[in-house]
Amino acid sequence: MVSSLGRALCNVVLLLLMIKSAFATLHKKSWDTCHFGSVECKCQKVPNNLLKADCSGRRLHTLPAFNTNVTWIDLSNNSIANLSRGFPRNVSYINLSSNKIQQLNMHPFNGLFNLKTLNLERNRINITLMYKGLFIDLHSLTELSLKGNIQDKFKPTLILDDVFSELRSLETLKIDGPANVTFGKGFRGLTRLQKLDLSGITGYCSFQRISHDMFLNLPKLTYVDVSACVILDIEEGAFGKLRYLEHLDVSHNKQLGFASLPNITHNLNKTSIRVLRGNGINCLSGIGTKILKRHFENLKHTNISEIYFEKNRLEQLEPGALRLLPNTIDIISFGENKLTQGRSLSKDADGEIFENTVSLEAESPSYEYDIMISYSPKELSFVLTDVIPRLENEARFQLYVKDRDEPLGIPLGGAIMEAIQKSKRVVCLVTRSYLKSTWQDYELNMSRMEAIEDRENLNFVHLILFPDVYNGSISIQTLDLVRQECFSEYPEEECAFDDFWETLIAHIKELDRC
Repeated sequence: MVSSLGRALCNVVLLLLMIKSAFATLHKKSWDTCHFGSVECKCQKVPNNLLKADCSGRRLHTLPAFNTNVTWIDLSNNSIANLSRGFPRNVSYINLSSNKIQQLNMHPFNGLFNLKTLNLERNRINITLMYKGLFIDLHSLTELSLKGNIQDKFKPTLILDDVFSELRSLETLKIDGPANVTFGKGFRGLTRLQKLDLSGITGYCSFQRISHDMFLNLPKLTYVDVSACVILDIEEGAFGKLRYLEHLDVSHNKQLGFASLPNITHNLNKTSIRVLRGNGINCLSGIGTKILKRHFENLKHTNISEIYFEKNRLEQLEPGALRLLPNTIDIISFGENKLTQGRSLSKDADGEIFENTVSLEAESPSYEYDIMISYSPKELSFVLTDVIPRLENEARFQLYVKDRDEPLGIPLGGAIMEAIQKSKRVVCLVTRSYLKSTWQDYELNMSRMEAIEDRENLNFVHLILFPDVYNGSISIQTLDLVRQECFSEYPEEECAFDDFWETLIAHIKELDRC
C-alpha cells in the first residue's frame, strides 16, 4: 500500500517536472531569428499571425524595414539618429531608449493610432524643440517616457503644454524635471493622466521649488514621484489639491529635512493618500534628527497606510507623535536610521497603540542576491566559466546574472534597477567593451547612484578592471570608484588567477561583516 502510494507520488513529481521542462523548452524556442531586409533580429509569434521584434543592441544606425504584421518593437541600445523610415501602422509598443535621436522631424509617429507605449529614454532629444502635431495621431498612447534626454544642464528646457495636450489617452508620463518645470493649461485636457515620474534617479531633475500651483493642471494624478531632485522648498498645500493622489515620493531631496513635512502634508486629508515616501530627506552629515508631533499633525485625518522615512539619521520620536497617525496605518518604516531600543521608542506608550497595526522597521535590510554581476554581452562566456564557478559554486554567494535571472516582461531599465536594489552589492566586469556599452554605462551609473543615495557607501560597487582597461588611461566613468579603491585588477597571467579570486572573495566577506 505504502509502496504503491510512493510510486504514485513519484509519478506525479515526474509528470510535474516534465511539464515544467516542456514549458521551459517552449519559452526558449519562442524567440527565433528573423530578418527585416539585411537586419537580423529576434522575433516571437503572437496570435493572429502577428510578430514581436527584438532588435535591441544590434548597432543599428537606421530603422529596419519592418513587416506590416509587427506590433511590438524593441530598438533599444542602438545608434539610431533619425526615424525617417517610419513604423508599421498597427504597432502598439515601441522602445527606442538608449539611441542617438536628436530630433523628431517629419512627424515620425503619424498614423500610429494603435501605439500604446513609447519609450524615448536616454537619447539626445531637445524637449523644447518638440512641436504641436508631433503626437497628433497617438490616440491610444497610455505611456510615454522621455527620461534622460537633457544633455545641457545649463540650457533652459521647456515642457510645452500644447505639444502634450494631444495625448488624450495618456496615463503615465515619465519626463526629466528641468529647473523651470511647469505644466501649463494644455495638460488640463489629459484627464486620464494618473502617474507623473520626474525622479532624478532614472533621469535628470534640477528644479528647486514646488509651488502651490505646480500641479494645478494635473488634477487626476494618483502617483507623483519627485525623488532625487534638488528641491529646497515645497509650498504649503502643493499636493493637497490633488484629490485622487494615492502615492507621493519626495525621497532623496536632502535639503528638505523633516521641517518641510508640515508643508508637504498640508491638506493631504483632502486627497486619497495611501503611501508617503520621504527616505533620505535629511543631509548625511550633522547631528541626528527627531520627528516631532507637528510633523505628523496633518496626517491624522487621512487614510494613509504606509509611511517610509528610511536613511534620515533619525534618532528620536517626540512622545505622542505616533498617536497622531490614523488607525489605517499598516507600515511605518524607519529602516537604516539611528533609532535605538531606548527612550525614543520603548519608553513611549505609543508602542501599545500600534502593536497590532504598525511595523516599526529599524533593522538592516535583507537582500535576495549577494552580488549582482554587471557585464557586457561579450563577457558572458567569462561569467559562465569563471565568475559563477568561483563566486557561486565555491564561495556560495547568491549571484544575479542577467542572462539567467532577468525577469520576463519588464523593460530592461526597470529590470536593472530592480536587480540593483535586490542585491547586497554590485560587481562590474570592466572591459573596453563594457565602457563602450550604453546599457552597461547605465548599470554602472545606477549602481553608483544606489551607492551614494541609498547605501551611503561607494563600497556597494566593486570594479574588476581587466588588462585592456587598466593598461590604458582611467575612464571618467570609473574615476571616483578607483579613487576610493573600490576595484581589483584581473591578472594577465593564468598562474595568478587563484590568488585573485581568493583575495576578492575574502574582501567581499569582510565587507559583509562590516
